[in-house]
Amino acid sequence: LLSPVLWQVQGPDKFDMYGVGILFLEMAVPELRQMRTLQRFQAEIEQFDYDLRRWRRNENTMAPTLDFTLLDEGFGMGWDLVCRLVCKREKRLTAGAALRHPYFLFGA
Repeated sequence: LLSPVLWQVQGPDKFDMYGVGILFLEMAVPELRQMRTLQRFQAEIEQFDYDLRRWRRNENTMAPTLDFTLLDEGFGMGWDLVCRLVCKREKRLTAGAALRHPYFLFGA
């Protein structure tokens, strides 16, 4: 009886969407396919409280060395989607909301 309530409170689907965002990043940014680089990325974004936009603007991170070309195409819709998936749980898109994102509706 409490299962639906717990599902809503805990939002496990949002946890899964974080993983989707990381996979999306790995596919789009070749440098993040190496474990050591991905681990450094994870450590850095944690320092920025999972705010990818703020992390990317900072010159003291690895962001300036990464190739975000694929995510920046189409007015940056791919980057916007990643930012909405790789963030704090309370701000993270659900699977349904991610599928309604302009990246999927209009393409990059």
